Amino acid sequence: MDSDGSSKFQFKLDETNTKINELLDQGIISRKDYDQMILLEKQANEVNLEYAFITFSHSDEAKLALILAQGMLLDGLEADLSLKTAKVDHKDFDQRYNINRQRNEATMVEELERLRDSRRELREFEQQIDQELPSLKKIKEFRQLAREVIDDKTVIGRKRTQAEEDAVNDKIRKL
Repeated sequence: MDSDGSSKFQFKLDETNTKINELLDQGIISRKDYDQMILLEKQANEVNLEYAFITFSHSDEAKLALILAQGMLLDGLEADLSLKTAKVDHKDFDQRYNINRQRNEATMVEELERLRDSRRELREFEQQIDQELPSLKKIKEFRQLAREVIDDKTVIGRKRTQAEEDAVNDKIRKL
């Protein structure tokens, strides 16, 4: 395997190589001719398997390459490209991503805990709402007392006129 990760395969050149080697050893051909003959022999023996695997580090790079390579000709044949996803998830190899994901999950657990507590408190409050809120009778008594305090002392004990009632209601709204 090469340093860039690609592999080179040895093709069947043994018989031809021996004959060409003999010609080179006998001095019938030069080294330059020998190299050209080896190159021609390799090209003649190479078999195009008509498929290739290309690996990208990110999915967006793969999608971009797929778009740009549409209609591309390789050795006179139109390239038929398809995108297959690997079972390896690259985010599993990113340490920062994993640390941030764990922090987010811990925060999420804390938020869920607080949400559960709030729901429990709300249920308890709803069960005891009648006991914790003042009764309607007490509210009416307070309202009457507030009217009397806000109102003149001259009106206490007698029924108010409609104009006086409206003035008291305006004062209560302002408060």
